[in-house]
Amino acid sequence: MESKWEQMELDTRDELNRALDLLTVETVGEAQELIARCREAPPMVRNRHEAYGHAAEWLGKSAHAVGMVKKDVSELLLNLGRPEQSPMEAVSSIMNSFMDAAGVLNRAAAEMKRVMSDLYASEELEPERTPMDDFMDGGADFQEAGERPDDAQDDPADNGGEESEE
Repeated sequence: MESKWEQMELDTRDELNRALDLLTVETVGEAQELIARCREAPPMVRNRHEAYGHAAEWLGKSAHAVGMVKKDVSELLLNLGRPEQSPMEAVSSIMNSFMDAAGVLNRAAAEMKRVMSDLYASEELEPERTPMDDFMDGGADFQEAGERPDDAQDDPADNGGEESEE
């Protein structure tokens, strides 16, 4: 018997990717709020050098978490040729490593968002003061420069005792 209806597939990967992107943004925002509420306020990032320090710290933590995923996948690869060994433990370990890595990456994104906000405030909204700014406000003392002894003014009519060629 021939069916009147044809089975078709609906590709929802684009919707899934958009939903995951939205969920990631929301998760990072919530993580940033939780970090701010659950501990003392971290010191404000005052310059790009401190920002680099935070970024390097989270890069190390992220690399370690991703390295654990890589190690677990390698263990699964080693067990592929052993039919007597169940892959469930290795896959469970991979899942746990991915969950840990996702948590680290979410926290890293939340911290970098805080660093970006602090850095914007410190570099864009509060420009660095210069010594001239301090002088104009009356807070800096400058010494007047005196004449140097070897800076004698030469008379333009005097050409050093040399005869001029005409």
